[in-house]
Amino acid sequence: AYFDFCTGGPLGTFQSDYPEDIYGWYQNNGVGPGNQNLWPIIEWHLGGASPVLHMVTAETGGEAGDPQTLSYYRRVGAYGAGSGTWSPQRVIDTAMNINPVLASSPTTGKVAIVWNRPADYKGTNIDNWSQYENDVWYALSSDYGASFLTGTGSLHHQVATLAIPGANITHYDPMSDWKAYCDMAALITTDDYLHIVWGCRKWTDTTSLYRRQSAIFHWSEDVPYIRTVVMADWDTGGTCVGYAWGSDAAKMSLAQCDGKLYVLYTQFGNADQPCTDYSANKKVMNGELYLTVSNDNGLGWDRPQNLTNSPSPLCADGACESDYWASMARYGRVDANGCEGIAPGTDVLDIVYINDKSAGGCIQTESGIWTSNPVMWLATPCREPVIIPPPIPPVNYGECFGEPPLWVLPGEDTTVVLRIYNAGLADNHFTIDISYTDGSGWITVSPMSGTIPHGLNDYIDLTMTFSAPPGAPVPSTWVGKISINHEAEGSPTEIGVCLAVVAGDPWTHSVDLATTCKQVRLWNDGHLANGAQNWAFDYIADCDTFNPNTSANFYLYDGSPIVCRIDENGDTLRFCSYSKMFYDNDALRPLAPWTVDNSNADYTKASTMYSTADTTVGFLADYYIPKADSSCEFIIQRLRFFNMTDATLNGVLVGEFLDWDVPSDSGSWNGSGYDLPSGLIYQFGGEYSQDDSTEALCGQESSDRYAGIAAGPDMTFRNSMTLDNATYVYSTGPYGSLAPLPPGAMYKLMKEREGYYTWSSTAPESLYTDLSTLVTFGEYNLPVGDTLCVTKILATSKTGQTAFTDAIAAGRAFINAHANEMGCLGSCCDLAGDANNDGKVNVGDAVYIITYVFRGGPAPICMQEGDANGDTKINVGDAVYLITYVFRGGPAPTCLN
Repeated sequence: AYFDFCTGGPLGTFQSDYPEDIYGWYQNNGVGPGNQNLWPIIEWHLGGASPVLHMVTAETGGEAGDPQTLSYYRRVGAYGAGSGTWSPQRVIDTAMNINPVLASSPTTGKVAIVWNRPADYKGTNIDNWSQYENDVWYALSSDYGASFLTGTGSLHHQVATLAIPGANITHYDPMSDWKAYCDMAALITTDDYLHIVWGCRKWTDTTSLYRRQSAIFHWSEDVPYIRTVVMADWDTGGTCVGYAWGSDAAKMSLAQCDGKLYVLYTQFGNADQPCTDYSANKKVMNGELYLTVSNDNGLGWDRPQNLTNSPSPLCADGACESDYWASMARYGRVDANGCEGIAPGTDVLDIVYINDKSAGGCIQTESGIWTSNPVMWLATPCREPVIIPPPIPPVNYGECFGEPPLWVLPGEDTTVVLRIYNAGLADNHFTIDISYTDGSGWITVSPMSGTIPHGLNDYIDLTMTFSAPPGAPVPSTWVGKISINHEAEGSPTEIGVCLAVVAGDPWTHSVDLATTCKQVRLWNDGHLANGAQNWAFDYIADCDTFNPNTSANFYLYDGSPIVCRIDENGDTLRFCSYSKMFYDNDALRPLAPWTVDNSNADYTKASTMYSTADTTVGFLADYYIPKADSSCEFIIQRLRFFNMTDATLNGVLVGEFLDWDVPSDSGSWNGSGYDLPSGLIYQFGGEYSQDDSTEALCGQESSDRYAGIAAGPDMTFRNSMTLDNATYVYSTGPYGSLAPLPPGAMYKLMKEREGYYTWSSTAPESLYTDLSTLVTFGEYNLPVGDTLCVTKILATSKTGQTAFTDAIAAGRAFINAHANEMGCLGSCCDLAGDANNDGKVNVGDAVYIITYVFRGGPAPICMQEGDANGDTKINVGDAVYLITYVFRGGPAPTCLN
């Protein structure tokens, strides 16, 4: 059954008699409570004294993202108004996804309910729940749903009623690679065992914004293990997007035919072409229907076969061939007459699906247009399994391949264990070859040959050890390759290895700092906040944090310095940490850990060092966090930047990008403005005077909330502007995969604009939108060894514009009061001789310089501080000078400003 959107026809619903409902079933025929129970899934159960209709529903209403109750209804009696009896509603659970399903036995009174609920480790606090992190739960009845058996574990529903007991299958933990998401199916086979399949997203997927990498897993009562049905964990690139509430393997159905199990699903792309078949308009991937078979009750699954094979790359809206939202009959049938080339007497499975002519759901943000889409029927033979092992997916390690750093210290090694699975129906024999682009002998693998078995223990672990080559310079990069020769398609599978020999830990680290009234998380690659709720320049005490519209846990979503320049090849380079991992080739990379000094009575100082990914421009960042209540509304940053190369860098644009999400009645939608006397550009919250019942508990006006950045004393920024994220941040905007912060557009804005610019809508009724702030400090020519400096004030407020500009003025006065510590004196030198930047001058600094000069160790964070004898060079003379000072009372090093 389906809605028929015929020309001139009404947009409506269909329903039969409805049950009594304590939480609202279709508003009790229009007169009940606001929170309706919709999205019914039904299952007719025959074979008992009377037919039984099982139904599960999900509550709707409230705000987007609210948890919702799942409920079970049972109706005994033949179909028809007044001829059956509804049992009272029973709550199943409270969940974040609308996806409960039913399965009933064809031979007994057994019935099952299966659903997602937030993973156990998320706890009972619904503020911590999300739609992405779920476990798989089920409940069983043996008497046609009259009662349900007690399961293991307990439910954390938020409703005071007799709830159905259930059992948790998955028990995912915070470190699990996979978490259940959205899609599932269930079946009770003719031998009366419950089988469940469900979709997961790969929690460690960093290749796409919405975690499209996915897998389908199986569990059953007779094979009570979590088994892999299919993996769709290829790199999705960045030029295409997926359906909302979808993944690269999604919308599965489960069936039994000819003694075998079948899983039908839609797949988007494949390992060879992960991002090719998409629509021309919104770049949404087109789907294909795939079918996989198990002949051992779900223990192993064969190589999936493409049923529809209907690619339509770059299709126009209305001409796409995206096969989605499929449903498969639970049990096969014998096609007595033969149809569509199928021989009479063949066992077949019946499938219906939507042939979507405009990829994407039209009511979601990835939509194309409304289209009339064919509802397709497909009868496919119940085939024999394809008895071959599945392919071994390739994997790479190290920054050369756009992956996290693989690194070792000089003279040391590191070990990585790669687990290779075989979810197929045949063993896979393999051998290993190792080859090198740089050096030799620094890779070892164990075992070098063997068998990846199928069946229950269907994996082997490859132990790979990577050693720093003897005498390797610091830093240096070594590239090699591990080839796995095997019996599956795609052999050999190649593992790229890019080993970095470094002097210290290259990973990013954060520090949490707070004034007496607000808090912020800082990262040593330049990130500010980085999506850290409750550490996003928000107030420690704010009465509006419970309001999902306002989200007062955030003022600053993310921020970062930004650098643009034209290189010697004429290419536009843009470096920032916003929406980047530090190992991306256009990111900022940490060069030093955090140093936090709490010794000053007026402020806490936190310092670190980072650089552009190409190590041309370095940054020394100092944050000053005031301690007094009267100075709690602002923090100060001094940012020094310098040329790290051996040649002058010309035309370097340096600035700051801040994605403020000032709390608003409409989520992150803000207005903006500037204040010339204060050198300030800011954003403010939107007040719609439509506050809900929480207004009685919190009288905060969103229009009184402000956030902004201002130049320090005696400084003027080249330009300051607010930009709409729909254009410059979202990949669905005009710049597509170049977003966020498309290099050419950012360079043009930073170079060509001067003064202040604020976003204004082309639609007069739209005063607010999702905004960000961009400031350009200036355009610089950086000679070798040159260091430039800016100071800036970051402030937020919830008490109006006057209080906000007063906070900026107080920040500027704070800098003036501590000018020797916070001002820009033309040098990065704070403590002469402190070569290792530990805040002290001792023999450790001499050792640091010797390691740098003779052993290729890291350079001093501030070269002027390493130049202990003041001869403008870093050499052994500086180490001797420091030893003389420390042990023989020689003259102290001094900064040359």
